Amino acid sequence: MIGGICTILAAIWMFNTSINHKTGNAIRWAIIGAVVFFFVQVLVGWLNVGLHIWDKHDVSMLVIRHRSDGAPQGIMGRFWSIYLELSPPIFGLLAVWAVRAKYLLKGKLQIPSSLSKFTKKK
Repeated sequence: MIGGICTILAAIWMFNTSINHKTGNAIRWAIIGAVVFFFVQVLVGWLNVGLHIWDKHDVSMLVIRHRSDGAPQGIMGRFWSIYLELSPPIFGLLAVWAVRAKYLLKGKLQIPSSLSKFTKKK
């Protein structure tokens, strides 16, 4: 559910950037953003599953229903559950940001200007 919403938002983000910067082929950039997001989300999901099975030799937390049935024991189990749920969309959005900055805007990978006001030293 979260991934689907983020896929749509990533496509809209790339589409609007393409329109605002007049790069042309806005639909193509929207599709590229959605595909990059989906690919990275699936890749990170598979890596999370592999790491969890390798680490714990237990597949109980890979199903969301099991995570809510009390499978996460203690605070680390809860953090692991949150990580498994939110890391694929977060890494997907970071990949879309990188593609947007490097190829669509033809710039360097740097902190976006919206966040740079918080990182400036006074």
